Amino acid sequence: MIRFKLLACSLLLAALALVPSAFGQAQGYQGGTNPNSYNCGGTNCMTLDISWIPLDSSGPLQTAAAQLVRTVNGSKLFFGTVSQDVTLNLGAATTVTGVPSMLPAGSIILAVDGTVTTTITGACTGWEFGDGTTAARFTSNNTTLVAGTSAIGINQWNQITTASAQAGQPAAGNITITCAGGIPTAGKIRITTFYLQSTAPLP
Repeated sequence: MIRFKLLACSLLLAALALVPSAFGQAQGYQGGTNPNSYNCGGTNCMTLDISWIPLDSSGPLQTAAAQLVRTVNGSKLFFGTVSQDVTLNLGAATTVTGVPSMLPAGSIILAVDGTVTTTITGACTGWEFGDGTTAARFTSNNTTLVAGTSAIGINQWNQITTASAQAGQPAAGNITITCAGGIPTAGKIRITTFYLQSTAPLP
């Protein structure tokens, strides 16, 4: 058993020693300043743990994103999130989120989650998240209106027949909150989008 453990440790150390060359530590890609990033412009631009690497300062997602993996040709995969506190439109039954875009271009929308932070009142009898085309693309109608109520938006993974309502997000867009029943007189919802986004290889 001891010999087996020593052999396993030796193999693990040997594998770790190969990681920098296998994943391109010495690649000549420039830009960014984060020393824990692949793309930092230095000679030691990578950690052995590639599962959660902070985003480059020069990367395409400037806030609330992490670089998950990077290939030797410069392609990157990011996990990102964006949040907004949205006051419901008191003049209509729909509310559209604003800047920054809650649905980033070229992304896969993993989830759109929401929590009521100010109780919804008025003619509104329920709320759901969509994109202006499909009212319940992300969440179905939630008839609980009091502060603290939450919804996890994964409807997009079950939209088999309607391509535009699925998880893929080709162009940037925003979330439309639809109030069933009518116009609210008060209400506020905190929304968070989780998504994946990739970049093309460097030339």
